[in-house]
Amino acid sequence: MRPVLHALAFSSALLFAGPAALAGFVEVGASGNFKRVNVADGIVDTQRSLTGSLAYYFSEQSAVELSYTDGLQKSEVASDVGLGQTISVSYSLIGLDFILTLGERDAVLRPYAKAGVAYILEKKRVTVFEFNPSQSATAEEEPALVPSAGVGFRLALTKNWSLKAGIDAWSSKSVSADDVKVDYAGRLGLSWMF
Repeated sequence: MRPVLHALAFSSALLFAGPAALAGFVEVGASGNFKRVNVADGIVDTQRSLTGSLAYYFSEQSAVELSYTDGLQKSEVASDVGLGQTISVSYSLIGLDFILTLGERDAVLRPYAKAGVAYILEKKRVTVFEFNPSQSATAEEEPALVPSAGVGFRLALTKNWSLKAGIDAWSSKSVSADDVKVDYAGRLGLSWMF
């Protein structure tokens, strides 16, 4: 967690310290998602993720954004309907993206697209068997730098506050590894621009 705090502090200092910071504006955002699905009696899937972001707009349409995401997915099968197992997947990542926004700062609706890189800090899967704990296992992937992209929109609520919705995607592991897939997340949150 300490490297994350250092990265955020360093990026914040860069945004506010130099004279170039006076030429643009800053957006702070928080978004998340939560889903709970009752697959069948005794089988439940839950997912949640939270993202914080800090963007510096150096023009009306162009920005650089630093973000941090923490997520968890859990599948539980009760012992009375199956094996009595729980599979949990947790992940955290830092993203750095270039954002291109359509429309002026005061527009009510502003679609955007972004592309950049993400550093997967942690991706861990824990499987726990209720009746056979010796079969329980933990698998952890190595941290990796991966490509990322996303699309979405901002809907102005006031002059400074907006509702922000979008979809972000990133490769599941380093592109040099075998069997690379795409992870993605839908997000809904608020942003404050000043």
